[in-house]
This record gives sequence, structure tokens and C-alpha cells, in this order.
Amino acid sequence: MRQLTAIFAIVSTALLGLSCGGSGPTLVSPHSVTIEGRIVDAITGQPVSGAIVEAGDQRATTDAQGRYRLINVPPGTTQLVITPPDGWSLAGNTGAVEIELGSNEIGNIYLVPDTERPPSPPGSTGG
Repeated sequence: MRQLTAIFAIVSTALLGLSCGGSGPTLVSPHSVTIEGRIVDAITGQPVSGAIVEAGDQRATTDAQGRYRLINVPPGTTQLVITPPDGWSLAGNTGAVEIELGSNEIGNIYLVPDTERPPSPPGSTGG
């Protein structure tokens, strides 16, 4: 089974926390970061469910709308790791992202179906 992972650098630079909207019993530290975004098909723009998004100790799986939310990510420099579901590959949109304390919306992260990638050239099998 092949697993692809993309890494995004995340840097927190704010001095004051921002209000994090939302509901539910999750307590959010005023000194932490919430990261939200969507993972979508780069060709059609349709959401991709089942992608795993990780930062620090936090992990989320995209829902039917391709959305994820990581709560209580420690501030500072951390890595945002994207693991596409089977049949998908990262479309190559990696880079540094600057975030602040509080809630941060990351833009769309794009995946492409493996069927859209040209096949790899056949390798030699010895001889």
C-alpha cells in the first residue's frame, strides 16, 4: 500500500489570541492555534473525504465536505502533514504558511485522482 505525505511549514507569530467560534465541549487554550481548511479535487473542485491532516499531536480526517479542523495545536513552528486517501495524490501545492494564535483558515489543499497521473515508466526487472 502506498501512502503519500506532504509537509507544510506552519509558523505562529501573533502575540494575542483570537476568539475561536464554534460549539461543543472542546476547551481551547488562549495560547494555542486552531487550523481549519478543505481538501478538494484539483480538477473538479469537489471535496475529498478521508484525507488525514496532522499537526503536532492533533489529527483530523476530512469529512464529506472535505473540511478538517485541528484544535489546540501548540504555537510556534510545526508541520502540517497531509496523507491523501487511497486513490489520490497531492497536487504539489506545498509551501510555508504563516498562522496566528487563535483560529486560522488555511486555503484549499488540492489532490488529484491517481487515474489523472500518467503511469510510471516500467522498470527493468533484472536480466
